[in-house]
Amino acid sequence: MTFNSLTSLYEYNKSFSSPVVSSFFNTTCYSPDYETIQAVDEFAVYPNLNLTMFMNDSEIFPSWPVFITGHLNWSNGTNVSGAGVYIYENNSIANTTIVTTNLSGDYNYTYTASLTAGAYEIKANTSVLSISAESSEILEVVQLHVNLTLNLNDTTVYPSQAIFLSGHINLTNSTNVVNTAVFLYQDNSTLNTTNITTNSSGDYNYTFTAPASVGVYEIRVNTTYLGLTGTQTAILEVVSVPATTPSGGSSGGGSGTTYVEKLTFNPNIINLDLIKNTNLEKTINVKNDGTSLRFLKVSQTGLSDMVILNETIITLRPAEQKIIKAIFVAGNSSGIFTGKILFNYEGIPVSLNVRDKEFLFDSNIVILNKDYFIKKGNKLKTEVTLVPKGDKTRLDVVLNYVIKDYNNKTILTKSETVLVEKETNFEVDFDTGSLAIGQYIIGLEVLYDGKTATSSAHFEVVERGKISASGLAFYFLVGILFVSILITARYLLNLIRKGN
Repeated sequence: MTFNSLTSLYEYNKSFSSPVVSSFFNTTCYSPDYETIQAVDEFAVYPNLNLTMFMNDSEIFPSWPVFITGHLNWSNGTNVSGAGVYIYENNSIANTTIVTTNLSGDYNYTYTASLTAGAYEIKANTSVLSISAESSEILEVVQLHVNLTLNLNDTTVYPSQAIFLSGHINLTNSTNVVNTAVFLYQDNSTLNTTNITTNSSGDYNYTFTAPASVGVYEIRVNTTYLGLTGTQTAILEVVSVPATTPSGGSSGGGSGTTYVEKLTFNPNIINLDLIKNTNLEKTINVKNDGTSLRFLKVSQTGLSDMVILNETIITLRPAEQKIIKAIFVAGNSSGIFTGKILFNYEGIPVSLNVRDKEFLFDSNIVILNKDYFIKKGNKLKTEVTLVPKGDKTRLDVVLNYVIKDYNNKTILTKSETVLVEKETNFEVDFDTGSLAIGQYIIGLEVLYDGKTATSSAHFEVVERGKISASGLAFYFLVGILFVSILITARYLLNLIRKGN
């Protein structure tokens, strides 16, 4: 109690912390002799409510969910539980379910953004014991768009040539548009003859034939997703085929040109020695020696996880050539692996000889048959070379022979154990009667002390009537010599007859 000299009264002053509910208090003023001068009956103290609101994003697309969270407490920090909270969008109630605070005074609600783009005030409001509180934030709803790409493997082509078309579709928020129909048009005429849909990554592709007439054409693609339309165009130019010497001519009284389709590869056979868990890059030169434009899909067969190609689609005009890079990968398994690198259906045979890093032998197997051609049923003749590299002077090693096709299918196997004391060369023959006409490898696996060394060689089984180029030249020379002998003999015979 204090004495106020201005009023000559003793005053009783006390500060009270705000309670969580309304309360009433009595106060009394006294004179210096403690006589009651004034009494004030009952006054009320009302606390404040604090309400917070947060959104997980302030910018969102139409109809996308917005996660709203917040907290409610009294101004003295006491949490308020069980209070109803209402969510408003531009002063219109937005929550369709009851939102109440939990024991910690927290609340949450998932609100769906408006379908229409624009700025919206999102507000949370509550009232407890006739005391109100609210909090608000601005939400920007931005319009979604469909992003659509269109790629042609070549934009300048010859009449009636194949064209590979591809693309990708997503929304402006990077969501892929999947399992959705795509429509293609050429100068406003429907182009695709079969249904096209995007895959699980939002990609699509289609192969079509260029127009037969020279000219410039618009290729257009469009799609519709969630009521949103996306479109993209590309220009395709069809040009005349360059003047070339045709490989064929007219038939049946009409005239026409037959175009030659011929590819050449360098190298035309790939045989590589690799150490386990290593890789090796090789280049392949592909040339179009034909007279027509070639659209080529580059792929592999039999070499899954063992080759990486830097191109999957190429286009070659007549006389044009391109370089393809191939990285060959050896895994953790030794052995001989075969397959092909394909350009459409034409391929380069590949043989990968994978060996252990440390081995006591260098080994090699070579074909002795002329030009690596073996007439069906004849013997495949090979020579094996083994070169010891370690300190041991006498070694028993296991030799496994295998004949494979280029689909990595094993056709024939054979094994033997040999004693090696020094560099050794010997010949081994194989029957080919069970082999069909085609290309193969003969492989050699040398096994010693749990490790493997490998080598292989390419050969081809041909029909018995087929003669190699060098063989054909030989028989041609023999024929000329035989005819010359006959002519000379006849000339001499005529001279003898005249002499008689």
